[in-house]
Amino acid sequence: MFVMEHISASYVTLHTYGTEITIGYQRPTSKTWDPDNDWHKGTQNIVIGDLNAIHESWSAGRLNTQGRILRRWVDTRPDLRVVNAHGVSYVPPNPNHTSSTIDLVIANPSCGVRVKHRTIASTEHKALEIKTRLIWRSTAESPLRYDKADWGKIETEIHLLGEDEDPSTLQGKLTNIMLRHTPRASGRAKAFWNKDLAQVRRRLLEVVKNGTRGRELVEARRKYRKAIFGAKLTANEKAVQEETDPECFRTVKIRTTKHPIPALQRPDGTLAAEHGHIAKELQHSLYGGEHRRDIPTAQNPTTVMIEDDEIQRALKASPNGAATGPDQIPTRTLKTLWKLKPDLFRKVINQVYKEGMPNSWKTSSTILIPKANKPSYTMAKSWRPIQLQSILAKTVERIITNKLTGLGLLPDNMYGGRKNYGTTDAIQALDTFFESNKNRNVCITALDIEGGFDNLNLDRTCNTIGEKDEHLGNWIRSWGHHRQTVYRFNGRTSKPFKTDKGTPQGSPLSPILFLISIKHTVSLKNSEDTIILAYVDDILTATAYASKAKGQKEHQDTINWLCAKAQKSNYRFSKLKSEGIHIRTRKRDHLAPMVDGAFIP
Repeated sequence: MFVMEHISASYVTLHTYGTEITIGYQRPTSKTWDPDNDWHKGTQNIVIGDLNAIHESWSAGRLNTQGRILRRWVDTRPDLRVVNAHGVSYVPPNPNHTSSTIDLVIANPSCGVRVKHRTIASTEHKALEIKTRLIWRSTAESPLRYDKADWGKIETEIHLLGEDEDPSTLQGKLTNIMLRHTPRASGRAKAFWNKDLAQVRRRLLEVVKNGTRGRELVEARRKYRKAIFGAKLTANEKAVQEETDPECFRTVKIRTTKHPIPALQRPDGTLAAEHGHIAKELQHSLYGGEHRRDIPTAQNPTTVMIEDDEIQRALKASPNGAATGPDQIPTRTLKTLWKLKPDLFRKVINQVYKEGMPNSWKTSSTILIPKANKPSYTMAKSWRPIQLQSILAKTVERIITNKLTGLGLLPDNMYGGRKNYGTTDAIQALDTFFESNKNRNVCITALDIEGGFDNLNLDRTCNTIGEKDEHLGNWIRSWGHHRQTVYRFNGRTSKPFKTDKGTPQGSPLSPILFLISIKHTVSLKNSEDTIILAYVDDILTATAYASKAKGQKEHQDTINWLCAKAQKSNYRFSKLKSEGIHIRTRKRDHLAPMVDGAFIP
């Protein structure tokens, strides 16, 4: 898969996940010749083309102007060399003319490029067969296969844990237990392989081992081939589905970015091609660089204890197949710990609630999912970061989320992030509004807050929470600082980056914190004619009307009120993501809502 980077009349430059490849025809004497700008200096760069450049050092002793210019340029670029210097790529039709190398391959030594010249019919130019090493050499370890883990030995070691473990020590010991008794996935594992296919293969091997011949062996082989074909077909259909649905959140189950990240373009026009440079550009573009809140970590003392039913509810809400964080502790391990060592688990959870979450629990792995319908994925903003956190941390965050729900901070028109306020409930509220206005025109405007989680003002949100529960406000303020993440993509892991800005996407606590931060934005009381609903960072307003003029004024007034309130909270609505929907309305009666002076389609 290539990402188009530059096209001109004479050559094309492509990027394929860190390697810049330039292919085409352009003489060094051309007025548009500007190789240093077009072919960026980097560790992986390949230039291929019919350059008509003949030089005695690589072309049968012959020399022309283009060859002299190209030779001087190569000498100024120690990071590049002519790979096929002594190969003949052009055999002229006139036997009196000398063969030469004018189809050149210029590359970095680090690419490991090898070239062979292949003769093809009906042309004097030879085909270039080019081989190179893997574009990204994976340095990450294979993921753990929790379905193959020896859970008997894991339970035995968990049962032997002491009762005086602190949160950080317990996390380290559980990680070591999982690493000792969980195998890693084979690097040669086939993507289409599954349990049903393995069972069919075992049946075939049994038939072969028993020495069975004739119809039974033929039938076993036929079933095996049919099973392989079906598994490959299913895997290909799944891959196509995920390619056509870039928002596919099944990606989070594999602990790494499934779509390879190409070289990213910086604001100054240069390219970030190396893994570390790409990670730095992602951090800068997505979070504005590294952030650290220098606030005290001390918590106000509390006598409130976390009850057993709160722990059980949080563990029950944790799916068994959830992706693990950097500590590689799955949900099943925590459920086993609660079953075998409830006193230890209760003590650790209450210690975290009283003293704050330890820094080792705040480390996450960030994977990236491509946003839908972006014109180019060479921009960092075209990727959505998802932080994979420790399941231990997420368990405590679910407990805190349930406590925040009980404070009654949110009005009934805000949905998401809490029990009994899910997608179905939001749809039911909208359906009730439609039913009560079934004989009137309805205009709906859907608004999306730009960079909601990243721009959340945590201190102000904690102050709001502190008015109801001072300890919870201080706990969340401490939870939001000293966070760090590593980026996992292209088979490698970056260095840790500080990410104290906003609140992490992927945390069970983030949606309800965001709702609390915008509750004044959607606090306008709903009426018979107008309704406002918020589902995390998506806000919807609907207006029922009989008169177009009256409906236009009322609907636009509501949007203006929402925009003004959002601006006071340092948020703004995206013009590109805002949409208008008309129900039971003739086209001539459609309203024309606007956001920041721009009409909504």
